[in-house]
Amino acid sequence: MLSYFSSPRVRISSGLLIAAACISLAPPVAVAQITPPLRILLANDDGIGAPGLAVLAEALADLGDVSVFAPSTNRSGSSLALEMRGSTEVERFERDGRFFGYGVASTPAGAMMVGLEHALAAGKPFDLVVSGINRGANVGDLGHFSGTVGSAMIGAYYGVPAVAVSADATAPDYELSARVAVAFIRQMLQYRPAPGTVYSINVPRGVDEADLQIVVAPMGGSYVRFGFDVNLEASPPVAVPRFRVGEAEAGSDTDAYNRGRVTVTPLRFDWTDRPALREMQAWDLRVRQ
Repeated sequence: MLSYFSSPRVRISSGLLIAAACISLAPPVAVAQITPPLRILLANDDGIGAPGLAVLAEALADLGDVSVFAPSTNRSGSSLALEMRGSTEVERFERDGRFFGYGVASTPAGAMMVGLEHALAAGKPFDLVVSGINRGANVGDLGHFSGTVGSAMIGAYYGVPAVAVSADATAPDYELSARVAVAFIRQMLQYRPAPGTVYSINVPRGVDEADLQIVVAPMGGSYVRFGFDVNLEASPPVAVPRFRVGEAEAGSDTDAYNRGRVTVTPLRFDWTDRPALREMQAWDLRVRQ
């Protein structure tokens, strides 16, 4: 049950796939197959000038026409936040003396939405949205805070297949991450990707490209825990960000990432807790006077 990507160096290990609860790339419902050349919308949360964005844009050009709509500045940690007050400034951005894309004075989700709305108004919808390459992994709980994942989620919100790509923060290998992303997308397209799904790819540092295994695993754990050290007695009162080493349960994407494996996790825009939903349907929730 080995599934090979177009690149012979990139593969999914069937053993690890089984250990990761057999999450399949195949969607639960039949959708139209998408084949290159594609119309691709690319965004990120590190900003229009981020190096990872440029590397990914160049790599994705092998799959079709790439349009870039990214935040004007770094808006990391924005998740799905939107700024819908007043008009939003959009500026043409050049890289190396050539037009590269549009910088949007908004959040990552907002930038993605602007790009999608522009295409819909022109009658040229996108086949795929991609967000990244982020400087910093977004495995486990961190995915909830990530502007990279949040931007891709907007694609899912609009019914467009979506991919988020993130790399290690201390030593990001953007070239490798871009090659992995393109190889994965080529494979994903064969399975008719579900429009409501975000495929979140995370590439750790020190990956041996000669034996590059991609683990499909569920979201879980945290390699870092966020918080604040609060001192309300200070003048003025202050809250200082705090970062601590987190934990990762076996079989989670964080666990696989910490062991040096590239991970892919399918995420849904729908956050419904299905087991809790079934349990609550038996509750007596009448409001008594």
